[in-house]
Amino acid sequence: ADARNYTLDDTTATASANIFKATISSVSGIEVDNRNYDGTTGATLSTQKSVFNGKILGDELTVADASGNFLDKNADVDKNVNITSITLGGADARNYSLATTTAEATANIAKATISSVSGIQADNRTYDGTTGATLNTQKSVFNGKISGDELTVAEASGSFLDKNAGVDKRVNINSIALGGADARNYTLDDTNATASANIFKATI
Repeated sequence: ADARNYTLDDTTATASANIFKATISSVSGIEVDNRNYDGTTGATLSTQKSVFNGKILGDELTVADASGNFLDKNADVDKNVNITSITLGGADARNYSLATTTAEATANIAKATISSVSGIQADNRTYDGTTGATLNTQKSVFNGKISGDELTVAEASGSFLDKNAGVDKRVNINSIALGGADARNYTLDDTNATASANIFKATI
C-alpha cells in the first residue's frame, strides 16, 4: 500500500542455491575389439561411440576410464564382455553423476594357430612286410601353444617310407588332430610331421 512513497536505489541483490548434478543413467555404445586367442580374458575397449543416457544436449562427455573382460578365455564368436569401472570425462563431467559404472558388449575371440607339431616319436619294430608305424605322442611339441594350455595329439597316422629293414628310417606322420582341454582354441596349420625309427631284420 505504501510502495508509492518509495524509490528503489538498487534493483539488484544476491542469494545462494544449489545446482545438483544431473544423472547419467547408463553408458551404452562402448565397443570391444575382436582379437586372437591368447589364454586371457582381457578385452580392449573402444569408447568413441559411447552414448551417455541422460546427457544434456550440447554438453561434452567422454569415457575417461573403463575395464573390459570376456566372460571366459575361450575362442568363440559374439562372446559377452563385462565392462566395469566406467568413469566420466570431458568438459562437462563435473556436472553429472553416473548411476551405474558397468555395461556389456560382445566381440569375437578367434582361434590361435599351431603352426606345426613336432616331437612325435615312432617305435622301433621288427620287419613284418608292411610300412605301418606305431607312434608315441607323449613328447609332442605344439608350436604356437600359449604357455599353460593343455594340448595333446588326439589322433595321427604313421608310415615308414618303405617296408624294408633299416636304421633311422623316415616315418611320415599325417592326419594329426589336436586334443586336450584347450584344443577348441586352436587351429592346426600343418597336420603332417616326420620322425625316424628302426625296422629290425626278421629272423628265419
